Amino acid sequence: MSPDAMRVRLHLRRLRVLEVTVDEPERLEVVVEDTRSVVRCAHCGFRTRAVHDRRRIRVTDLTYGGRPTTLVWLRRRFRCHQCGERFLEECHPEFVRNRVTWITRRLARGLVRDVNRLPIRELSRRWGLGWHFIMGLVASWSSRVVAERRRRRCRILMVDETSLRRRHRYVTVLINGETGEGLGVVKHRDANALNGFLTQQGHRWLKGVKVVVTDGSESYRSAIRDRLGHATHVVDRFHVARWFASGLIEVRRRIQRIGDKGSRPAYHPEIFGSRYLQLTRADRLEPEARARLETILTTDPDLAQAWELYQALHRIYTAEDNEGANEALGEFLDRHYTRSLPEFEPLLDTLLRWGDEIFAFHDTDRATNGRLEGTNNKLGVLKRIGYGFAPQPTSATEPYSSPPQWHHGVDRDEGLIPRHRADPTSAEGGASMSSPTTVASCCKSHTPTEGPTSTAKPKAIHIRPRTDLRSQLQVRVCAHNRKAEGGLRWDHP
Repeated sequence: MSPDAMRVRLHLRRLRVLEVTVDEPERLEVVVEDTRSVVRCAHCGFRTRAVHDRRRIRVTDLTYGGRPTTLVWLRRRFRCHQCGERFLEECHPEFVRNRVTWITRRLARGLVRDVNRLPIRELSRRWGLGWHFIMGLVASWSSRVVAERRRRRCRILMVDETSLRRRHRYVTVLINGETGEGLGVVKHRDANALNGFLTQQGHRWLKGVKVVVTDGSESYRSAIRDRLGHATHVVDRFHVARWFASGLIEVRRRIQRIGDKGSRPAYHPEIFGSRYLQLTRADRLEPEARARLETILTTDPDLAQAWELYQALHRIYTAEDNEGANEALGEFLDRHYTRSLPEFEPLLDTLLRWGDEIFAFHDTDRATNGRLEGTNNKLGVLKRIGYGFAPQPTSATEPYSSPPQWHHGVDRDEGLIPRHRADPTSAEGGASMSSPTTVASCCKSHTPTEGPTSTAKPKAIHIRPRTDLRSQLQVRVCAHNRKAEGGLRWDHP
C-alpha cells in the first residue's frame, strides 16, 4: 500500500465498496455493490439469494478531491428457485436514472441547486451530462418543491397577473410575501382561476392568510371576498400610483397640443419633453430638475394645479400612519374643489370604490407587491431565453401549471425516469417555479422580511379586526362645509 493512502467512506447507504479500479489524479473509479444478499422474486414474491450474473453500470457521482468520480455498480441478476425466472434487482435508492444516464441522488440534488446560479448548458458541459437529462431532472424535482411550499403557512399572499403571450395568454402568479417563494402559476386571470387555486389549498391554509396584496382587479377582489373574507385586502401602491398619474397625464395631453395632427410641431416641446419629469415625486427631484419643472409649470395654471393634486395624492403613501394619509386626502380635496379639473373626477370614483384597500396599506406594515413584480420580471426573462421552445400542452383541469412538464415514472427495473408528458391525474403532476429573486424597486419604503432559511423571527403583523367596512364608511364630499363635516375620510371601525 502506498504511504500516502487513506480510507474514506462514500456515505451512501446500502452500498458496499468492493475495490478501487482507477485511482489517478484525473479521475477515480470505485466498484460498489448492494449490501443486501436476499431479495424477493419479482415474479412470484419468494425470497432468493442465487445470483445468476452481474452487470456493470457506470454511475456519475460528486467529485472527490477535485477528481471526477464514477461508481461502477454491479447490478445483480437473480435466479428464483421457486419459479425458475431470472430478474434484475431493483434500482438502488441512492441512484437516479433515465434510459441511458445514471447519477447518484446527491449529485442530482447538487445539479438542482446549481441551476439557480448557472445555466443548464454550463452544467451539462461540466458534468458531461445531456441538457435534456438535467432539464428533466430539475422539472421533476419541482413538483416536490411546490408541494413543500404549499404546506407551509402563508401569512402574506401576493397575487398579480402577467402575460405569457401579450393579449392572448395571461396567467395569475401567486407567491408567499414573507419568503418570496413562488406558490403557483395559474392559467387565466379571472375570479375562477384564483378561486380554483384557493380551493386546492384547503381551509386550514386559507385560515392562516392574514394579508392579500393584489392589483386593482375586480375579479381578484371577488375571489378574495369569497375565499379570504377574514384577510385584509391591500391594493398594491404601484398600481394605485398609476391611477393617481392618470389625471395628470390627461391634463398634460390636453394642453400640450399646439398644432393640428400631422403638423410640426404638434406638441409644446417643453411640456411634452418633461412628461416623465412631471411624474416624479417632489421629494426625489434634484435641484436642477426642480428648477426646470417649476419653469415649465408656470406656463399653464391647469398643469400646475394637476401637478399639485398629483403630489397630494402621493403623500397618502408617504405618510407615517392613517392620520397622515387622511390629512393628505383632505389636502387633495381642498385643492380639487378650489380649482377643479374634469380629468380628476374619475379618480374620485376610484377612491370611493377602492378606499378600503388603499388605506389598508398603513394597517399591514406597508405591504406591497414588490416581490411579485420581481417574479414577473424573471418570468419575462425566462420567456425570452426560452424563445423557440414549443410549450407543452396542459390540461384544463390542472389547477396550476408551468411548462415544460415532467414527472417521475417508477417501476421495478427503471427507478426514477423523467418523462416529457406529465399525467394530469397523477399526484406528481404539475410544476412550479424556483425561488424568485426579491425585487422591490417600485416600493422602496417596504422592507422585505427574512427568507425561510433565516434564523430571525418573522416580523409580527398587527391587523385590526375586519368587519364590513363599506357599510361603515362615511363619505362626505362638500367644498363649503368640509371643515365642519370632516371631508372625505377613511376611518376603520
